[in-house]
Amino acid sequence: MTPKQAIALAKASVLDIFAEEEIEDITLEEVRFDDERNHWLITVGFYRPISKAVARARSGLVGAIVNAASTRKTFKTVRIDDKSEAFKGIEHRAVEGVDG
Repeated sequence: MTPKQAIALAKASVLDIFAEEEIEDITLEEVRFDDERNHWLITVGFYRPISKAVARARSGLVGAIVNAASTRKTFKTVRIDDKSEAFKGIEHRAVEGVDG
């Protein structure tokens, strides 16, 4: 499998898994290959809506400003098997200074 194929599969997997959340703007962040497992590790970023419960909990001027920006950036690393091209998992990718 080529890196481009792995990236396309990773993005499609993220779109499918998070479909109910109406995510937006999927961006490629990192591409790595795990030689021991023969897996592609593709990190993508995307915007997901802030939950309604969080939005309701925020009040006042600061809350109104934050709620106006009603999405937050999230990063996920998707694992794709090189030989079978199968989705193997998805993990949260913590990024310093970014809420997600």
